[in-house]
Amino acid sequence: MGLIKKILIVLVLIFAAFAVFISMGNYSSGTQAGVVMKISEKGVLMKTWEGRLDMGTIGKHTNNELGSKIFEFSIDGDKKELIEKLQEAQLSGRRANLYFDQKYIALPWSGETKFFATRIDVQKGSTNTSNSMTIEEKQNDTMILKRGK
Repeated sequence: MGLIKKILIVLVLIFAAFAVFISMGNYSSGTQAGVVMKISEKGVLMKTWEGRLDMGTIGKHTNNELGSKIFEFSIDGDKKELIEKLQEAQLSGRRANLYFDQKYIALPWSGETKFFATRIDVQKGSTNTSNSMTIEEKQNDTMILKRGK
């Protein structure tokens, strides 16, 4: 009976170590560049912070419309300074470099995605070129286009 008990204890310890490694370990680390489109706190019982980064326009889809590549990520709720920087980047409309760690699995209490933001560097200077015109400039631009037809 003692041998079976020892084997079970060893198996439980191995499983626990594997579970900790899978939930806390990083599969990869990297960077994505784009414009922060959304930062929100989600959930009823298990609140998580989630975000979306618009990485820009990519080729044409079947209906001849341009599409955007969206990168979805999660943010550790304890990183209040990072959340504030992400919100500032979203409001500014400037391009940013988002640094992230990719986890092996997404756990429901930590975030919806496997990608966790660790740092953001917002580009200085003007805002994103697609959003940089004022309403008057856009109206003038539209009028110029109408005259050209």
